[in-house]
Amino acid sequence: LSILPSIKLPAEDRPRLLEFVRLGMALAEAMDESSETFLDQFNAARQEALSRTIEASPVALALIEWFQQDERNIKVEMSLKNLFQAVEKKKPSNNTESWPRSPKGFADTLRRVAPALRQMGIVCRSLGKRGSYVYWEVAPRI
Repeated sequence: LSILPSIKLPAEDRPRLLEFVRLGMALAEAMDESSETFLDQFNAARQEALSRTIEASPVALALIEWFQQDERNIKVEMSLKNLFQAVEKKKPSNNTESWPRSPKGFADTLRRVAPALRQMGIVCRSLGKRGSYVYWEVAPRI
């Protein structure tokens, strides 16, 4: 605990679980290890978890493929129904039982995988209702 106040991370390197990481780095130093060793292991475990989340979701895989097709990688705003239909064209041939059956189910899945997609460089978020349609934005993370 005496080492903890000396553990600093630059703003651009701060992970979501900042206090946990700082404590882990202090523990590593107390055990005569480099604090960077803990940070590297933490980041590796986090990246592995993100990869598992993406690989387990056919919607995430299809959205990534759709977004990166033709090296589009530009901000897209479209109705949920149109986005669902566009991404559905990239649906994997296997694992179809877990594919959402409606735009609402598709939106629920997008909300669940949005944090993992963000870490992969794709921002995916609901823009709310416009008229009688719900719009979504898919954009590269800046």
